Amino acid sequence: MSSTRNPFDLSLHEVYIQEPASPAAGASAVIPTPGNTRALLATMAFRLITDANVADRTCILERLKTGVNQIIAADMNVQTASFTGFYSAHVGGAMASKTNPLTHAFSLPNSRLFKDGDTLQINILNQQAGDQIGQILLTWHVWKWPQ
Repeated sequence: MSSTRNPFDLSLHEVYIQEPASPAAGASAVIPTPGNTRALLATMAFRLITDANVADRTCILERLKTGVNQIIAADMNVQTASFTGFYSAHVGGAMASKTNPLTHAFSLPNSRLFKDGDTLQINILNQQAGDQIGQILLTWHVWKWPQ
């Protein structure tokens, strides 16, 4: 009787830490996944500075795939104008309470498998021209994939 190993066994993955550049003010962050791999997003953190335009902003994480955008997580708490908020998410994390408006913690459900060529987008609903996403830090579980 022979046994085969699951190529996505968590004991076989590598951890990849990614610190992409900040997008321009008013733009969503579009982040390519680690190249030549299959990857699961394990943690994510970033800062959002909002301008003075009155609007409630909401964060949504999406997997951009050719022809399809898939929402993988969303923060149900809003961020108001003229404010700096810190966002974080990880697999299995609990939803944050609304008691601290500076921190927005939310859960990543068991993340979809990202393939080479997929991208992750940090999308801010009601984003204004002066809003700035920065200090982005992602941790991926990656499995090398032959060319």
